[in-house]
Amino acid sequence: MRLVYGTIVRISVQSSHHNIVALANRLRIDSNTRGELENMRREVFDAISNGLKRMKSQSKNPWKISRAKEFRTGSLYRDTAMKGSSDIDVILLLNYRQKADTSGPPNAKEILLLIQSLVPNGYVATLNTRSVKVSKQNNSRTSRHGLFVATFNQPKEISMDIVPALSKVEKDGKQSPWWYGISKVRGSAQWILFNPTHQKEIFDKLSRRAGQIDDSTALIICLKHWRNQFRNAPCKIPSFVFEVLVWEDYRNNPIENDLTTRFNRILSGFERVHTTGISFVKTMGGAHKPPKKKPAKGIPLLQDPSNISYNLVSHLNTRDLQWWSNQAKQAANPRAYFHMILREW
Repeated sequence: MRLVYGTIVRISVQSSHHNIVALANRLRIDSNTRGELENMRREVFDAISNGLKRMKSQSKNPWKISRAKEFRTGSLYRDTAMKGSSDIDVILLLNYRQKADTSGPPNAKEILLLIQSLVPNGYVATLNTRSVKVSKQNNSRTSRHGLFVATFNQPKEISMDIVPALSKVEKDGKQSPWWYGISKVRGSAQWILFNPTHQKEIFDKLSRRAGQIDDSTALIICLKHWRNQFRNAPCKIPSFVFEVLVWEDYRNNPIENDLTTRFNRILSGFERVHTTGISFVKTMGGAHKPPKKKPAKGIPLLQDPSNISYNLVSHLNTRDLQWWSNQAKQAANPRAYFHMILREW
């Protein structure tokens, strides 16, 4: 990817770095919007917690579900949330106790419906596949660049997706290091196991680069922005896929002072997902999977580094991924220009 200003000045590929950083800063949600979202999260989570406490009867709360400790993750806290995006998620961690007549966790959709029912008045709660979207009218005069939607004469809104996670409490009070989270990529609401400690370690390493010349958050935002240019794509590549590919690039290439090089390298190598597959077995080892689980295999393949038994692209087919590979190669072509690839001047 190269740069071009107007139709005259053409700048080499290395010079795109500063434009990637500038574009990411324009796309990133501002501090006012972040504050509004944090206030929303706190108010809604407190209402859900209080609602669960009021459900004392066994019939209303057979799993003895309760609010657990704070677990701050997702795009809002990784600083990769984008203005005008419907992809801003926050995790609601809940404790549960096993029912005597069951062997697994509560049904994922039941948990989503429970959360939806406990969202306080003043908010609109919409059930999605893996989350509950919560929105409210916003009357503040925040900049037009915030995370607001205004169509015709409709009121402006601010919204986020609440994604539940479950932690099982054993009879002795101990809790497993593996939690249940709703799959980011499967079509219906299904639980998968993830280890929050492993996930935190992975993204903490990336977040240390924030604000530096090799800022990983700027790279993730621009990759998501590139993806969003294709309105009629055969499938959508989940944001978490790009985050994992960025993590892999930083791990393999710890020193790199040009985000354009990383951007091109990640897109050039995207085809590995549906040709050779991307495995982290040798990188992460057996500790990064639940007990008795085997590492994910097959093609297409992109293992989740925080749980190598899970394939992040198992729901996508090779033909659709090949389409994305073709677009990625065009974007990484040295003859491509910044404004053509990212639709920005």
